[in-house]
Amino acid sequence: MDYPYNGWLFLQFKKQTFYSPWKGYSIGLQIGTTGANETLSKPMQNLYHKYILDLPLLSWVNYQPQAFHLNFISEYYNGFKFYKKIYFLSKSELFLGTYESYFATRFGFQFGNINNHSFFNNSFLNLDNSISFYLGNKFEYSFHRYAFSGSLLRKNSLFNYNQLKLNHQIEFGVLYNKRNWLLTALINSKSKDFNIQRYQRHTYLTIIISRIF
Repeated sequence: MDYPYNGWLFLQFKKQTFYSPWKGYSIGLQIGTTGANETLSKPMQNLYHKYILDLPLLSWVNYQPQAFHLNFISEYYNGFKFYKKIYFLSKSELFLGTYESYFATRFGFQFGNINNHSFFNNSFLNLDNSISFYLGNKFEYSFHRYAFSGSLLRKNSLFNYNQLKLNHQIEFGVLYNKRNWLLTALINSKSKDFNIQRYQRHTYLTIIISRIF
């Protein structure tokens, strides 16, 4: 087993302020709970395993216990036109709280006719039927993650392996805007979180569909 089982259900408030389509910041708060059933993570995953993948149900052995959490979020966005329809983007973020505390910075290039900080600023300042591609990196230094090690103040986790503090991700994505709809798809190739992991990198896909009203 590479990871402990963990559920994370939360409410988030975040206010974004942009001085231009390329520069801005955000601050926010997260409040929520962990727990297998309290977050609905175990029943939702097993529903997917049973009816979509046709696999046996998972027992969720050694999952991180239920606890309430509060996190503070701060982010800074920057970007500029590099050449014609090529833009350089960067984003720095700081999370401080009982669920996770880390600092991360990401940077890369955006190619296409979307004329704003598209992956980090969903302001829809674009012509209809516009598309862009993104290729970049993310470096992250983690001070603490409840999902990996349990509570920072007391030992309540049955998963006892030490987390690697520094993590690197390669990101490739596409963003498509049509009328008031926005589709974001991002492929992530992430380095190890623990030395015991069998593979050097973990690849996964994130899809976000948004609509502005």
